[in-house]
Amino acid sequence: MQIRDFIEDHHAFIERIEDRLSAFQRTSDPYYLEEMKQLIQRKKRATSSFYVESQFSEITEENFLQKLQRAFPSLTSHELRICTLLKLGQSSKSIATNLSIKAASVDVARHRIRKKLEIPAGESLSRFLKSLD
Repeated sequence: MQIRDFIEDHHAFIERIEDRLSAFQRTSDPYYLEEMKQLIQRKKRATSSFYVESQFSEITEENFLQKLQRAFPSLTSHELRICTLLKLGQSSKSIATNLSIKAASVDVARHRIRKKLEIPAGESLSRFLKSLD
């Protein structure tokens, strides 16, 4: 997705929210309020995905993802995203925010990644990923 498309999508999203808010104000029907909450959650996920994809493209040029996938084919796309963000130096809390998931989910994913990569206890996952150049 290009930046221009991304901005246009955000403008359309804001218009949808404004429409639902107007309908809620006119009718006080909680349906519109719930629909706004769902729209906002979907937009948060889409925005996070866009952010992650832009980060992917930044380090994909270095062939990081290709090397990682070739060396560890059992990694899921979700785990690859987390690995990318870890390589970029992001904290678990920051990753959780960017992916719109709970910090505990990032911790579980990090644990699974460590097992799949067979990283010994005491070795940093982030350091290991940064060394894959």
